[in-house]
Amino acid sequence: MKIAIPVEGERLSPHFGGASLFSIVEVDPVTKTILRSEALPPPEHQPGAFPVWLRQQGVTVVIAGGIGQRAMALFAQQ
Repeated sequence: MKIAIPVEGERLSPHFGGASLFSIVEVDPVTKTILRSEALPPPEHQPGAFPVWLRQQGVTVVIAGGIGQRAMALFAQQ
């Protein structure tokens, strides 16, 4: 399982779309151990770009402080 966490200055970003980095954490769901972690800069911010990009990274779970309705709808489509 891959989890994405929007990050701003080493902390959870208060808003998904404003994150300067995404921490991508790969977790073994059985043993609940972290297999791999990396920080990736997102593509240029355009409406709807982040959900598609995260899906391309293999992300299935997002932990966010706040997220807009459009992003939520795009995640549901992915």
